[in-house]
Amino acid sequence: DVDEASLDTEWAGAVARGATIVFVYSTDVYTSATYVVDNDVAPVLSMSYGECEMYDLGILTSNRQLVQQANAEGITWLAAAGDQGSTDCDGGMVVAEGGLAVDVPGSIPEVTSMGGTSFNEGLGSYWNSGNTSTDESAKGYIPETTWNESAVNGGILGTGGGASVYFPQRSEERRVGKEC
Repeated sequence: DVDEASLDTEWAGAVARGATIVFVYSTDVYTSATYVVDNDVAPVLSMSYGECEMYDLGILTSNRQLVQQANAEGITWLAAAGDQGSTDCDGGMVVAEGGLAVDVPGSIPEVTSMGGTSFNEGLGSYWNSGNTSTDESAKGYIPETTWNESAVNGGILGTGGGASVYFPQRSEERRVGKEC
């Protein structure tokens, strides 16, 4: 997991210039997350690790309790949406056989889960010929689209997402609020 962790911390530092980034590690990602929550290490916990929600059904309740504890302490928990599209249990497969599935901890309602994007530059001109005095190479916002390399790689490889099989969706009334 060292390569993934190095990539994540490098990009976090590149995107959030001036932020203090604390890399907490152990033999298990949830042990590290528990340490962050119990010791109030930072106001944001970012976890790019996850797995098929169906593999974790037995511990989803305890994982959710940890996330709820983090939220109660003012910690925002961010997590990756996965890399197998909406078929998270089909990692390494060429054809989806396991059915629709999402990534956990991203499926936990109190977690903000995000998927990957790719630049969608088209014929636009979004890059400077060199870096600016503040080391920026882009001229401004570059249009994005959902990340999907399935056709390129001959397997399922794209941003995750979908509905949890464990946690029920909130009703439309609760999401929007009651009309007065």
